[in-house]
Amino acid sequence: MIKIKYLIICVVALLVSATSYSSSVKLPEDWDILKTTGQPSLKEVQLNTPYDLLVWNVFKAKKKNWNSEFQSIFEKNALSWILLQEGVDRSGVWDFLTHQSDWEWNLATSFFDRKEMRTGVLSGSTFPSDTHWVRSDVVEPIFQTPKMTLVQSFKIEDGRSLLMINTHAINFVNAFKYEKHILQIKDEMDHHTGPMIWAGDFNNWTKKRSNILKELTFSHHLNQILFTPDRRSRIFGRQIDHIFARGIEPIKAWSQKIKNASDHHPLFLRFRIQP
Repeated sequence: MIKIKYLIICVVALLVSATSYSSSVKLPEDWDILKTTGQPSLKEVQLNTPYDLLVWNVFKAKKKNWNSEFQSIFEKNALSWILLQEGVDRSGVWDFLTHQSDWEWNLATSFFDRKEMRTGVLSGSTFPSDTHWVRSDVVEPIFQTPKMTLVQSFKIEDGRSLLMINTHAINFVNAFKYEKHILQIKDEMDHHTGPMIWAGDFNNWTKKRSNILKELTFSHHLNQILFTPDRRSRIFGRQIDHIFARGIEPIKAWSQKIKNASDHHPLFLRFRIQP
């Protein structure tokens, strides 16, 4: 009964907002999807060196406490990677990012809103990367917007590369279309043999979706990172934000409950690259 009520609420909310919102959404041309700024100071990822990663769906930075909480997290943690879903280039957000020296930021744009603000997946790092994006072939209903994935390769000192993938998975579609989207990302993994981190908001709020993820992560030897404490957001009792990894040694992983900053809670991982 709770699931049915939730779905009804979601559908009604989508329909109510569709008239005023969907007509104002614009999809970018391929050449205009990626927005980049910054210059990282470090060159290569080192072996046996601890690094910190933040993963967070930030709800388009709309909540009143988001700016202050994000800045606090940024200042209090020695982060080397930040992977955001529903990232935006709103002036208050983008200005803060561009003023962080020694960081590179890449925003893969899903769509522009009526004020020409970009929304998509946003990744930051203190290391340079080879970066490209994947736009989902399937789209969300009503708004007809795709979901984005950023795929980045970082050089490791021993000549290998770390593949870092930031995904926001498709949401309001059936399991067949969900799997089609996930298999697009699989294609990016197939030819990489080194360390890999795949993280983001996977919207795996059904058993079928969770099984699709399990099959793919198992076939690519990706382990699910466990969090202590575990404050991750849930839908229908299922946690939908994850970090999967291989070729790394997790040192510490935790999630933090923050009020009025997003409808998701941030995930943290401290890890080192295995030789």
